[in-house]
Amino acid sequence: MLSLFLAFLSGPLWAQTEKPYNPSLDGQKQINDAVIQAKQEGKHVFMMIGGNW
Repeated sequence: MLSLFLAFLSGPLWAQTEKPYNPSLDGQKQINDAVIQAKQEGKHVFMMIGGNW
């Protein structure tokens, strides 16, 4: 039972093999484009910031 519990807790350590953030993208350009689009549509911009650690 304990080994099953430990396996469950350690699952996320090896579960993520792909990197969610593409380092070749220009983040500032993406922000600028989102702000322009939001102004045109009368909406807000929601940003999620992270990295591949």
